[in-house]
Amino acid sequence: MSNPELRDKLQQLQHELGQAKPADEHTQARVQHLQRQVQGVLDNPEPTPAHLRSLREQLHEAIEEFEVSHPALTWAISDALDTLSLMGI
Repeated sequence: MSNPELRDKLQQLQHELGQAKPADEHTQARVQHLQRQVQGVLDNPEPTPAHLRSLREQLHEAIEEFEVSHPALTWAISDALDTLSLMGI
C-alpha cells in the first residue's frame, strides 16, 4: 500500500479489532469480517478505489454498532475513515 498514513491507521484499527471482546456471536462475526477486510487492504500493495470505498462503507456502518460497547475500536474506525476521506475515498 502506497499511502503510509492509511497503512498506519489500518494497522491501528487491526490492533483494536484484535483487542475487542465481543459480547455475542453476531458482534464477533462482525469483528472478524472487518478484520478480514482490513487485512485484505493491508496485504494489497495497490488497493483499488472500489475496494477502499467498500471498506469505508463497512467501517461507517460499524461505528454505530460499536459506539457504546467498544469506544477504543470506534475511535480507531473513525480515524481510519478520516484518512480515507482525506484521500477522497
